[in-house]
Amino acid sequence: MIDRYSKQDFEDSLPCDKDTGEPLWTYFRFDKGEHTYLIPVNDMRVSVLIRSSVEMNGRAAESGNDSIRILLINSETGAPLAEKVDAWTQRTRGWQDRMREKIRTLYKKGLKMAN
Repeated sequence: MIDRYSKQDFEDSLPCDKDTGEPLWTYFRFDKGEHTYLIPVNDMRVSVLIRSSVEMNGRAAESGNDSIRILLINSETGAPLAEKVDAWTQRTRGWQDRMREKIRTLYKKGLKMAN
């Protein structure tokens, strides 16, 4: 079953600093029917881009659009820098943990690229 959540629920599941609790992400923009978020890696030229399936109405998309996409991008051009961990994160039970693990994987890859 596809999980339908609010924009706030989605943002609450994005990573925060373990010591301060401050979000590690920033809201980027509403693009092509999705809210997008950036997590900067190191020097800001590399970022993890998260495309949510939360629509403008504030609720997660219906099952036809049931994914969360996560990419490593050049922050200046928006060009992808690496293959996706996989095509998407399905919004089924446990999506929050799977999403955070994919973010971690791409963040580590970004750190290697930025050095």
